[in-house]
Amino acid sequence: MKMRQYVLGERFCREVRDAGGQPLLARVWEGPDLLPTLAEIQRPALFIERVRTR
Repeated sequence: MKMRQYVLGERFCREVRDAGGQPLLARVWEGPDLLPTLAEIQRPALFIERVRTR
């Protein structure tokens, strides 16, 4: 189970970075309201869409 979490986290970071570079990935740390949900970790495009519209 733990290994799956690492794989999902790595994929999330890679896809967000590939979509918007380090600045988009860094938005995760701007505040609790920008932390990705479990659904967003599983489908990074959801996070990318939500954060880019803010």
